[in-house]
Amino acid sequence: MEGGAIESRNWSLFDRFFPNRLEWARWKYAGFLLLFFCIFAAIPYTVSNHIAAWRGVSVGNIEIWLDREIPFTSWAIIFYIAYYIYIPVVAWIGAASHRREEALVFFQRFIGLTWGVFVIFIILPVEVTLRDQVVFEPGFFGWFMTDLHAADPPFNSWPSLHVFQSFMMLLVVRAWFMNEDKWPMALAVIAWVTTALIWFSTVGIKQHYLFDIVSGLAVTAIAWHYWIRFAIIQTKH
Repeated sequence: MEGGAIESRNWSLFDRFFPNRLEWARWKYAGFLLLFFCIFAAIPYTVSNHIAAWRGVSVGNIEIWLDREIPFTSWAIIFYIAYYIYIPVVAWIGAASHRREEALVFFQRFIGLTWGVFVIFIILPVEVTLRDQVVFEPGFFGWFMTDLHAADPPFNSWPSLHVFQSFMMLLVVRAWFMNEDKWPMALAVIAWVTTALIWFSTVGIKQHYLFDIVSGLAVTAIAWHYWIRFAIIQTKH
């Protein structure tokens, strides 16, 4: 696919309130993207999940036999946490002077899709009932799992946000770098393996079902193909 132009405008409110944003230092623009995500995605996530937990309703059971055959894997916590590094990294990459408007369009649609997932959490909640398999080991791993369970009620089952968002962020970085011939095999392998380990971590620490991974991948693939990629950049593959 040959190079082209952005096919979507940024929200007009950004031009009204931040007319000089393209002149900002890179760290400031990256912080702007990160704050935009935190306010409009991270905070609403907490609200939607607690609403689902408050209702205490599960619309069905999507557990399969393989979900319980996968052993609790304490080291997978490392990759579950690694997901949170992706967001500032993508914000920093997107804050490069030649990518800023593309990055803002991406974050707008990325957050819009995330809100769609929140709606699923609220109207079609499914409780994850695998936490009885968690082993609370002494030290960091046990401490993290205790805090995770306290902060994250088990009603944000499908599609997995960790899977959907990490996959989407990988795809946009891949598109940007491939468009500039900056996607060597070594970087591609590291990025794909790390992201796949994030997906595994969701079932490895018993936060999600396998169906949540599949549905998260499906949401990303469909949204990227039909709504995201043509809105931000015409990449060459």
